[in-house]
Amino acid sequence: MMNILSKRSILYIIPGAIVIWTVYLNFFLGPYYLRSIDPEYMYVISGLNCATLDFNKIGHIDHPGTPLQLLTGLFFRIIHLFAGYNDIVTDVISDPEFYLSISNLFLTSIIFFLVLRLGLLVYKHTSSIIGALVLQAAYFFTEVHYGILSRYSPDRLMTVIILLFFILYIRYLYDQNFKVVKFSVLSGILMGAGLVTKYNFIPLLVLPFILIPGWRNRAWYILSSIGSALVFFLPVSSKFRSFWRIVKEMFLHSGLYGSGNRGIIDTSSFFKHIALVFKHNPSFSIITTLSALCLLILVIRPKLRALNKKDFLFLIASMIAIIVGLAITAKHYKGYYALPFLSLIPMIFFTIIQIFERTVRSKYNTLSYSIVFAILLLFPFISTAKNFSGVNVNLQDKRTTEAFIRDQISSEDYFIITPIWMSTPMPENAMVLGVSYLHHEKRAYLDYERIYPNILTWEGIGNPLKYMRMRVANFEEVLLSGNGIHLYSKPGWNGPELCNFVEQYARDAGIRLQRDTVYSYEKIEEHIIRYRNLDGWIRTVDLICGFEKINHGQLYSDNERMILPGDFILQEGIAAHGHYSILLKDDMPRSPLYTLKGIATGDVVSSSVKSNIFNEDDTDNILIKCEYTDIKGNDVISTSDSSSGRIDDDWYMSNLFTKIESQPADSSIRCYVEYNGNESVRLDDFTLKVYSQVP
Repeated sequence: MMNILSKRSILYIIPGAIVIWTVYLNFFLGPYYLRSIDPEYMYVISGLNCATLDFNKIGHIDHPGTPLQLLTGLFFRIIHLFAGYNDIVTDVISDPEFYLSISNLFLTSIIFFLVLRLGLLVYKHTSSIIGALVLQAAYFFTEVHYGILSRYSPDRLMTVIILLFFILYIRYLYDQNFKVVKFSVLSGILMGAGLVTKYNFIPLLVLPFILIPGWRNRAWYILSSIGSALVFFLPVSSKFRSFWRIVKEMFLHSGLYGSGNRGIIDTSSFFKHIALVFKHNPSFSIITTLSALCLLILVIRPKLRALNKKDFLFLIASMIAIIVGLAITAKHYKGYYALPFLSLIPMIFFTIIQIFERTVRSKYNTLSYSIVFAILLLFPFISTAKNFSGVNVNLQDKRTTEAFIRDQISSEDYFIITPIWMSTPMPENAMVLGVSYLHHEKRAYLDYERIYPNILTWEGIGNPLKYMRMRVANFEEVLLSGNGIHLYSKPGWNGPELCNFVEQYARDAGIRLQRDTVYSYEKIEEHIIRYRNLDGWIRTVDLICGFEKINHGQLYSDNERMILPGDFILQEGIAAHGHYSILLKDDMPRSPLYTLKGIATGDVVSSSVKSNIFNEDDTDNILIKCEYTDIKGNDVISTSDSSSGRIDDDWYMSNLFTKIESQPADSSIRCYVEYNGNESVRLDDFTLKVYSQVP
């Protein structure tokens, strides 16, 4: 009894090692924005949309990846339940790294229990410790598997699905109470989920089809696979045309992501890519060779094949999956694209062991398996260890720049980002990448504006600057603010082009700029450039009225420094932010007003307001007005342009940007919102900013 317990306890070692290695990797590598944002931050945003059941906002359908999106949404809900401070949207976009890290921990916990369950199940049915350990070591046979434990990606979820299939297969092999039809249906559900997780899972679909006996049972497998895939695809079903276009372009072009020349295969690189798979995965090469030899023996020895019928079928199915997988990987080569069929290594090895056990009776069997097992584990361990030092140096470089940005650049300053899929020392760049995969990203501005108010994005010549890739920014207003304007420059990052854009824009606006390189890391040619205006422009007034501060019937700005006189109808429960908005209608068409003193000729006034309307055509009826009487007795009124468009499913934004051309008689101006429509409108976040030139 004690001996059995001792052997079972060994099966906790590898699951524990997986947890320790995963935790170590994530502490060692640091935050995701420093090391891997594609696709991690895409799944942050898509997962958040799943958590809020806003499936229509999901814009990332490339994999398509919906099982991971749904699982991430579930994780986010659980995390928010126990650790949330605000609404879940604000919490996640304020601290995406926290939500990513805990979700990673959840996924690691699932892997721990599955690997443990797999080992215990194998030992229960075979009494083979070495066989159980071989299957448990699924994450240690290739360098790709070592690295995948640090990622939060569909590739990692595929390994979880494969573990679940291994558990089903072991039960199918050894548990007489586990019916074939049950194996067929459950395998179909898993394979459907795997297919929708990522396209390169396709080769593994052949496994159950070949393993399942009888066409009736195969029909159950096919139907459950299709049903599972359709259910998991439902969250993005409205984007099927876009999804199909992506698939078609990938199939019909020889390059990555549907790029390259038109053609299914580039023959000049196809076989080179296949060779790379074998070169970079020596354990896979060894197992494939052993599997081929084993198959050859079984083919030429019918009695032995009959004795090992299920194992023979598995090796045949695995070989087909490997061939198909190699073809897919060679077409669009990246090392981790081979992950699904590389994940078959432990089960192929286990199958070979089982065949050998039935064929050869020797006291040296276990020793032989152990030696091969050790060799298979040694190759990826050595390559992973070699590459780790390079990863460490790269991370230290990024951390040096990250520390400067964090400690030396004020949150009041602006940062211009060129959206890119590569990680940078700036977490905001990661969020911009995630936002890029929002469907109708402009309508998410309301959620992001207070958390990332000074993050601008530029997408090349001919494109305007935007706030977080969502709403067009008034760059002249940014230049007048007096705050620093920073940009990150590195080879391949369009730094010179962006500098030219900033400087040309300033010249056209008649604003002189000072340019300083405030940070340089010559080792990796990394620079941070700062611009400031030289003409003395600063923001002298910065007010917002969210209609939240009311005392004895008086309406105050949010900082409570200014009273906004005028009648208003308060609306509770409908607001862009907070709890309140005000209602304008035909018999009360004007909002309370700002009255500012100390205004001089040449000052620039900027104002904005958010509106909740019933009819999109009504946006032109919402006018921000700035009025005053000048020293000559003339009434001067400046009126906002039309709405800048949706910033949410329910809210629009209007803007006024005007220069005081003549001196106000009493140095004062009045700003208010006027509604000229026939229905009604709710207003929120009425802002007023003044920019002045200080000697």
